[in-house]
Amino acid sequence: MKSTVPRVIIGKSLFLLIFLLVFVMISSVLDIGQGFTHLFYIVLFISILSATYAVAHNKYILIFDSILAIGIVAANFLTIFYQEPWFYAVICILAFLFSFVTAVGILLEILSKNDITLDKIYAATAVYLLLGMAWGFLYLVIEILFPGSFMSQSMTIKAGTIAHQMPSNSR
Repeated sequence: MKSTVPRVIIGKSLFLLIFLLVFVMISSVLDIGQGFTHLFYIVLFISILSATYAVAHNKYILIFDSILAIGIVAANFLTIFYQEPWFYAVICILAFLFSFVTAVGILLEILSKNDITLDKIYAATAVYLLLGMAWGFLYLVIEILFPGSFMSQSMTIKAGTIAHQMPSNSR
């Protein structure tokens, strides 16, 4: 006999959304090379845990996400020894797959329910951020493998700064 008690996990989407926002803010504001590496990895690890917890309703996605999460954490640890560009590309590919699979898993849960709750809105916002992060990781892979792929010839790069020169409108 099937149980009629609804399975409700309160706050899993809010928890994920908060740590995704913290991860985005920390990764864009802090200079990772200036002693903030530990803080970055702590927030990364908590974000990965909360994302994996958010897809716990589907065991196949949970298993695949867990394997990708272990790969991301292990690969980030191994950057201590291997600092080759291809290795960072592998990490970004794993992060792309993790973000995309997590977004699909959460989206499947959102679409399977008919009611609209605050947790569902948090989940939809997290899906939006996860898809944005996934495409960001994909662009980063392209930039790592083919440096300068997203630069036009009118851009000037100096050490630590990017100065954009708008192309002239010559007709």
